[in-house]
Amino acid sequence: GTPPQLFEIAYVGETEDLLVPPEREAEASALEPAVTWLRVVRDKGASTKLDEAFVIADRVRQILSSGSPRVGPDARAPQLRDIAVLATSNAMLDAASFALSVAGLPFVVAGRGFFRAREVRDVASMLRLLLEPSDPLAALEVLRGPWAGVHDTTLLGLTAPGRSVHLPHGGDWGPREALVQPADREAVERVTRVVADLSRAATRASPGVLLREAVRALSFDDVVARMPRGAMRAANVAKLLDMADGHADARSFLEWLDEAVEVDASETEAATFSERDDAVRLLTVHASKGLDFPIVFVPEIAASPPSGEHGAVRVDLGTSGTPARLAVRLVESDGAVLRPPSFEALLDVDRRRRQAERQRLAYVAVTRAADAMFLVGCSRSSKPDDPAVTTVGALQVVAEDANARALLAIDDVTPPSPSVVTPEAALEADGAPSADVIVAPPRWRSLAIAPTALADFAYCRRRYELVHVLRMPEHTRAAARATGGGTSGAASAGDVTLDARARGTLAHRVLERVEDSAFGVTDAHAVASRQLALEGVPDTHPQHRAIVERVTRFLTGSYARRVAEAGAAVSREVAFVLTLVDADARELVLHGSMDLVVTWPDGAVDVVDYKSARGAKGEGASAPYAFQLDVYAEAARRTFDVAAPRVGLAFLGGDPGEPVWHTPSDGAALSARLTALAAALSTARWTSDFPREPLDRCDAITCGFIGRCHASTERKPARATTT
Repeated sequence: GTPPQLFEIAYVGETEDLLVPPEREAEASALEPAVTWLRVVRDKGASTKLDEAFVIADRVRQILSSGSPRVGPDARAPQLRDIAVLATSNAMLDAASFALSVAGLPFVVAGRGFFRAREVRDVASMLRLLLEPSDPLAALEVLRGPWAGVHDTTLLGLTAPGRSVHLPHGGDWGPREALVQPADREAVERVTRVVADLSRAATRASPGVLLREAVRALSFDDVVARMPRGAMRAANVAKLLDMADGHADARSFLEWLDEAVEVDASETEAATFSERDDAVRLLTVHASKGLDFPIVFVPEIAASPPSGEHGAVRVDLGTSGTPARLAVRLVESDGAVLRPPSFEALLDVDRRRRQAERQRLAYVAVTRAADAMFLVGCSRSSKPDDPAVTTVGALQVVAEDANARALLAIDDVTPPSPSVVTPEAALEADGAPSADVIVAPPRWRSLAIAPTALADFAYCRRRYELVHVLRMPEHTRAAARATGGGTSGAASAGDVTLDARARGTLAHRVLERVEDSAFGVTDAHAVASRQLALEGVPDTHPQHRAIVERVTRFLTGSYARRVAEAGAAVSREVAFVLTLVDADARELVLHGSMDLVVTWPDGAVDVVDYKSARGAKGEGASAPYAFQLDVYAEAARRTFDVAAPRVGLAFLGGDPGEPVWHTPSDGAALSARLTALAAALSTARWTSDFPREPLDRCDAITCGFIGRCHASTERKPARATTT
């Protein structure tokens, strides 16, 4: 045969075999086999990725329920964090994630480069399309991905002779419109409208603004959250949007993303796990280098090395002792393909290179287990596999050797039928857990959280999960939206429509940054206008005037005038840290800031929280915000050493002349209530139990996630509103 290449593995048993240390020979001889072949039973062919994934999930449940195999030097019962699944492909990671999710088993995924994640590339494709609406590849990726999810025939219908995939701007569907699937037409039109509207602002708006509006308008976050590993995908999207917020120019951000992908492709992120996560570890074999785990599952053992590229040109860069070689495949005029010996030789080198890489990966995979290893899969045929090509081939050789067979347990398993179960139900089905299995949530000692986040949990646990765990953007209700025709009269092509949330944030920022002398003065309108322009909203913006008027109504109102006339001290965005301790010595640490703190000459203290809404009238106006106001009152008591601070709300959308004052709760009762909420939140995070509230409660808190939590058939007729 041909001589070995430098990249190939030459196994020499005398030097490669690992011997048991003499002092542990007796101990080793008494051990049960630490390697188990979970041989998947199928009628024909090799096991699929899903077959192996469900076999793994089923065996994990058995391990937890039986407390075996024991792990660690103290031979303790295994926990979820002791188990790792090492995959050679991202598709296997997805299959394992799905099977563990169905089984109700917690898991964490690592080892896949962030910038190569599919959802990250989908968001990058949308940004590329906004910058270059005629880019056919970007249009193809956006239409085929979660943004629209159209059929392949629809993509063909959006082509034309000499023209690739395009969006039907101006209703130009092209000559193949008949191929567009009726079910896809609305999605294509929606994407086209969003791209047309946002592309006009692409050179002026930041990438964060552009992408967040695209995500909101096309419900991209909803779609990825419903895909396999939805929570992680949603978190990746939120992380990318945060990165986009840190860049001012969309085109430079896209270039930065492209460079990051190149670096990410050559430098896979190392797999890191927190010991606080009691969950199965999912990672690629590449990412497992340098790590070890008590129990390891290795699927895809029957998979052959991936096929190489069979292009028309083959290149071998050679080594220090051999020159580089170039070979080409020729095609005759009649279509006959000629592959000269030089081309065949380089194909063989490529095949051997891929086989050597698969052998290295197999070696890494089978040397990661500290206590027990499970190899999952079955052969593709009744004939023995080549042990140099597949791991299952090596297992077949071991199984036929009398001495080696004693160290290998073989368990023929049938893939279980998928069924949604909870971890508790799974344990009950497999028998009572051993006394060493930890199933109770861990005790918490300290929880640091913002009051608004804890308030969301108090109002609705599902809302807390969507906002603070999955970090999904809330769909503002009853907000002004740009219609399909784009911007209107006064708006220039570069103007970006601000929704109610953005307008409220800008009003808060202006009130935070105007000079103290602006309180109670007649020219407050000019002061607010200048400050808003500094925040990036010029006086030519169609919504500039409305925001300034909200701010001015407060600055010229009766309360602001009294503050100015009395010479009271004004402080804005006053940070606080409020520590509450429960009966079990567990700490709840609330950290936040108060919008406005007024210290009067007599020592009295007012805390005013700005709200962009109009607000209700009467005694119950502050009720929806009682949670936050109670926290602010207790923080003010401790920060300013006053017995009874006043706390209230200034509704900028209504009449903010005088704040709506709130009577705060007793300090001891508040502490007991908040620490109990903290305990419930800790349990909810452990169990991932975030139930939704009834629709009436969602309406009461004006939640923007109703469409995600309640079907449209649950909606009541719209109530009349007064303007």
